[in-house]
Amino acid sequence: MKNTSHKVIIAIIIGLLSVQTFFPSLSSLLLPEIHAIDHTIEPLDETHKMSLLDKATQPIQTKEFDIHTPFFQFPVSVIEGVVDQPIDVFVVSSQSLDEITLVVAKEAAIVEEEFAAEVKSKKLSEEEQEWTLTFDEELMEFEIPIVFNKIGDYQLVIGEAELTIEVQAEDDEEDDSDDDADNETIETEVSPSETPQEGERTTQPSNDANLNENQQDTEADQAEAIAQLTEPVTPLNEISHRDVSNWQEFMAAIVNKDVNYINIVNDFESSDNPTQGVSGVAAGSATSNPTNGLAYIWTNASGISRTLVIEGNGYQIDFRAVAVGFYDSTVNSATPWDITYQNIDIVHGNYYGFMNFTNMSIAQQNLSRMRYHNLTNAGNQLIHSHATPVVMSGEVTSHQSPTYTSRSGRVQTINATNQVNMEITQLEVLDNAVVDMSTINAGNIYLYYATGRMIIGDDVKMTLRTAGTGGEAYGANIYIQNGRIDIGNRSELHLNARANSPAISMYASGAHFEMSEDSKVVIKADGRTTSLNGWGYNIIYMGAGSTMLIGNKSSVEIDAVNQGTTTSGVIHVAGAATFIVAKEGILDIKSDGTNPSHSLMTFLSSASTFTFADAQRINLEKTRAVTGNAANSSLISISGSGGLLDVDIQAAKQWRHGNLTEEPDFSWSPIFNLKVNFASTLSSISNVSSISQEIVDHFRANFTTRAQRILFEYIPDVEVHLEPLTEDPALEGSRIIRGKATPYSVIRFDGDPAIPAPQLQSPSFDDNSLFHLQADANGDFSLTLAEGDRFTKHNTVTAYAFLNGKFDTAETVVQEIATMNPRDPIAPDIEVNPENKPDIPEHLGFISIDFISQYNFGDVSISADTKQYKALPQRLSSADGSVTEERPNYVQISDRRAQFTGWELNATLSAAGFRNDRGEELRGARIILENAVMLTNAANSAIPPTYSESMILDPGVPALIAEADANEGSGTWIQRYGDMGTMGDSVKLEVPIGSNPRNMTYQATIEWELSFVPSTE
Repeated sequence: MKNTSHKVIIAIIIGLLSVQTFFPSLSSLLLPEIHAIDHTIEPLDETHKMSLLDKATQPIQTKEFDIHTPFFQFPVSVIEGVVDQPIDVFVVSSQSLDEITLVVAKEAAIVEEEFAAEVKSKKLSEEEQEWTLTFDEELMEFEIPIVFNKIGDYQLVIGEAELTIEVQAEDDEEDDSDDDADNETIETEVSPSETPQEGERTTQPSNDANLNENQQDTEADQAEAIAQLTEPVTPLNEISHRDVSNWQEFMAAIVNKDVNYINIVNDFESSDNPTQGVSGVAAGSATSNPTNGLAYIWTNASGISRTLVIEGNGYQIDFRAVAVGFYDSTVNSATPWDITYQNIDIVHGNYYGFMNFTNMSIAQQNLSRMRYHNLTNAGNQLIHSHATPVVMSGEVTSHQSPTYTSRSGRVQTINATNQVNMEITQLEVLDNAVVDMSTINAGNIYLYYATGRMIIGDDVKMTLRTAGTGGEAYGANIYIQNGRIDIGNRSELHLNARANSPAISMYASGAHFEMSEDSKVVIKADGRTTSLNGWGYNIIYMGAGSTMLIGNKSSVEIDAVNQGTTTSGVIHVAGAATFIVAKEGILDIKSDGTNPSHSLMTFLSSASTFTFADAQRINLEKTRAVTGNAANSSLISISGSGGLLDVDIQAAKQWRHGNLTEEPDFSWSPIFNLKVNFASTLSSISNVSSISQEIVDHFRANFTTRAQRILFEYIPDVEVHLEPLTEDPALEGSRIIRGKATPYSVIRFDGDPAIPAPQLQSPSFDDNSLFHLQADANGDFSLTLAEGDRFTKHNTVTAYAFLNGKFDTAETVVQEIATMNPRDPIAPDIEVNPENKPDIPEHLGFISIDFISQYNFGDVSISADTKQYKALPQRLSSADGSVTEERPNYVQISDRRAQFTGWELNATLSAAGFRNDRGEELRGARIILENAVMLTNAANSAIPPTYSESMILDPGVPALIAEADANEGSGTWIQRYGDMGTMGDSVKLEVPIGSNPRNMTYQATIEWELSFVPSTE
């Protein structure tokens, strides 16, 4: 084949300016580049993986109120005033503050002499200014005198509250006849000594006396509204705050529908006659308050239900024997009951709890909510309200005790000790909550009805303890009639079960227990004297058709001690069940029961399945030797003949009966595609796979669940990573695949036609797949293509790694050859950002001119003699343009071909030479290049090109700049003119005598020509 020279030509226009006139320096021209064949592929479809536990749930809907951020409210939205006269503005804050900030138009000013406050102003814009008012004491109610010097409508903003102020001209004949109509009477609260009629509502004491007696008539509406808005705390549509320091005030606020924030300001207790001085309660409500009995107050005030926050401020309410309840008559259908107790200490003795909705209909209870935030409860049951959803947040504790002593020193005996803490229908524990509850002689949480549901949010820590031998909920920590338990991410549920009773009992069919990611359930069960199975006995009991899902990295750990000779199963399902443990999940069941009939997992239906794959640990262990006939003693029992243990990708260990050491009798790895069928306690293997026939045969011959212990452990994931690939033949990534994988994994590649066929047999005996190579002990691997082969740009190369039944894939797209960025002519390892770059297209191919300085000779004066004009140095700038440096002028080329056939760089000053705008030639002008040096980056060991230290560019005459023979000049090379000391003297324009230049701009073009013989690749 005949070698034909190819050329890349770049034309650079240079210029000379005479008589102090600046002229442009550059334009460029490029011949068409040589393109490689462009192979493209369709983009891969993205595969979406669904988590085993990725199921939608329906949490209890909640409302959240932020009572800690100040909230402001104007009693009216629009007020009127007169120009140049003070206008009193009223505003109410949700918190006591000694400083507020307001924004108002520039025409406004604060009238400082009208009130005692330090005033500071700051200009925000040409239209608005900000005022900061600092007071000597903390206030919740503010009266601000403000004056405007111009008529108009203005907006005043405090926080998120806005007020419109309409400023009008003064009217001397203003009619004051409406004064009386604007000043309505404000109703006052009934005192404890007065007994209002049933259903009568009272309002908060008027603060009218504290208002400015001389306020303008236009502000009378504010005065009336402010009495209804005093000290708002929570951003509700209608905010009414009530300070409460005793029982009568507390009950008066409860039945007042206009109060939605009760602020406890002192410890107090219910009265000896808890209904004395209390309105809105039903006949027959308690008139006594025994120290060891019951007292009920049934509220029946009409339509008073609402969202109500009871802020305890750390104070204590001693309800004594009282339970406060509500009738349906209290319900306003538009605003069902939603009560929050927060930051409060409650003590009481009533087994219905201190407040409940139990006397309302089931439908109304379902619509209601009871919320506890940062609450401590001591004495008796927290709440008895069967159809009511409850929400917990912050830190909530409820510890029952036969007697308690209030902060006042009074001792109360509770009326019953056999009570759970909660009898409700739904419980939602919000994110980050800490809950701790204990009982005396009963279970702990009892969820009623078909809607029973317990939802534990993310990052929750919940501890439940039971005691005694009798009482409600069969002694279960969690007892659900019909429903489900959902546990969020990273949460912990600790259950201390009492002897012979469940930790969790979900006795209806279709029960569902689900854990999200990285959560934990820890059950400690101590003592067992019964051998009964049922909803009141097994540590975990679930009805027929139940499901347990243990999510990714989540765990259920059960430690049953002092189980004696019981035959009760630790987990017992009264029918078909589906148990699933997700990736890296844990199920760890230990029992010291010694009876041969004592199983750790019992399912009463042959339709039951126990499935796990990639689990972190499945440990079923009897910690004491079985007495009697151990041969038939099984860790798992599934009735019938179709029960299934379905296991994939695990290491397995087994201990014979009597082996209580940590050293197993059998160990197999890996085990996958394991199917074990059950006929009661007899297990039989229907399928198993491994990487060798020997492992399969040995497992079939020895595995059984009739053992002291079986343990399935996690096999580490296989990982594979690829280094980038490129079409650039100068880089090894164009011909070598390198990467990192799990040590000793076998790897197969595909996605590019240059990849050779695989030859390595799979390590799995029943797998006919072929692989390219095996990673070494460090996980390193590399595959080199055949001589002359290269990857094709845009192809996607995929690596598939396999080990012990697990695999991973990685992929990388072959990158097209990169555009070479300019480098520093003094330090070629550093990329730079030159100013005045030439217009060189990107992706010139494997051999390219990367950069050429554009010579600028500046402003010069006309000379009658031969004159040399020096080019300005090349300037570099930082990315943001904030720093500039000077460097020698230079040209940069790169040869990244796989076969280095050499190249030649020439520069030609155009035959037309330097000409002005009229086309007149600057006769005889030429370019002189001196102090030439060629250099490359430190990693390039190629033989350098040859060149001359000085060159002259005459019009129309090519000048050899540099040349490289075969196998020379590869990589990136820079030819610079001068160094840091001589860069200003190394590129010159020589204008001979007789050129007769005019006072005009002159410019010329240099063509840079890179010639090369194409390689044969």
